[in-house]
Amino acid sequence: MDLEIEELYDRLSIQKYYEGRINIIEETYLNKDKTLISIISKKYDKKIICNTINKWIDKLNKKIKNKWYGFAHKKIEPVCIDSNIVEEFNKIDFLILKNINEADLNKTVSYIYIYCGFDIYFENFEKRVILKQEKLINVYDNLINDTDFIKWNLIPISDKMIFKVDRIFDLNNKKTIHICLDTNLLKILHKMIKDKIISKISFRSNDIIEDGLIDDKTLCEGTEKGVVFDFNQLNRCNETKLYSNKNYNDQLWVFTDDNSITFEELLDDYDFDDDSIITQMIHIEYFYEHNIPYISHIDKENIFYTVDEYTKRKERNIKGNAKKREKFFKINESKINFDYPCPVINYKKGKEPTEITIPFIYFIVKHFFKNSDNVDEYFSKLSK
Repeated sequence: MDLEIEELYDRLSIQKYYEGRINIIEETYLNKDKTLISIISKKYDKKIICNTINKWIDKLNKKIKNKWYGFAHKKIEPVCIDSNIVEEFNKIDFLILKNINEADLNKTVSYIYIYCGFDIYFENFEKRVILKQEKLINVYDNLINDTDFIKWNLIPISDKMIFKVDRIFDLNNKKTIHICLDTNLLKILHKMIKDKIISKISFRSNDIIEDGLIDDKTLCEGTEKGVVFDFNQLNRCNETKLYSNKNYNDQLWVFTDDNSITFEELLDDYDFDDDSIITQMIHIEYFYEHNIPYISHIDKENIFYTVDEYTKRKERNIKGNAKKREKFFKINESKINFDYPCPVINYKKGKEPTEITIPFIYFIVKHFFKNSDNVDEYFSKLSK
């Protein structure tokens, strides 16, 4: 990456992340930032531009696919760079170029290149900030005496740490701590706490901590072995491995026994942290009352594998030991129905989005895991 572009991305990433400036590239352009204007005045290699735009489209399509019934955007062909790039890009999101008025097509193309490149760069920047938790540790290292915080850097909810959907109010120290989970999930968890379904919960911060109690803005398919999810066979010990028909290396592993279920997602397009490969894992513990199963514990964490461990993991169950696991939230001492209704938006191409409800167990796994096809297959009996 060009050093001038990387320095711009670093500066804007800090402003966007810590100041909540959502449309930072457009804002910087409209403010006639000298560095950005200089960068988009240059002409870049068509292959690099096309590759960057298509990586951004891939990223966008993964988000769409992780919704309930989304549809994918087509990739940009290299020939479009010289002709109808604006028209093709507007089909994806016409708002991105709405306020960009350049008579020179090359400047518009360069702006699109910088916009897409920054969006990809910022996602990695955000992950690094959340992983390090430097600000949180600096502020709270000696103030919170709780096992989940000491061991996992999770903020426990209590009468002095008030959960306000997408943030936590620290009443003792008059601070607002923002949470690094999606608002839709947080709304459901908030309702469960209010309904006294969840007794104990703790969250990972996205490392944005503000002075004062801030409440006026928001930041943030084939089955190789095993069986699909079935309430009637919940406590049967088994191991299930599902893989995508499109890519065998996109896998969902599910381990069940008489009181727990563990889900782990392995992807061909995996995330890296230094030299470690990251997978996502969800662990659930449950119990029976009057023959009805209830969830008592949930935690979502990232697992870190060496390259050698990950290669072996795709064929058998081994632990990732490249570095310490990272938890993102944790629920304990609770009584959650597996089929607790969770509202989601049902997207179908050519039709207006509608709201439907799906069981909590299905919602929580699909919410975090990227390959929807494998999740849908595992929960196929619930979605009929």
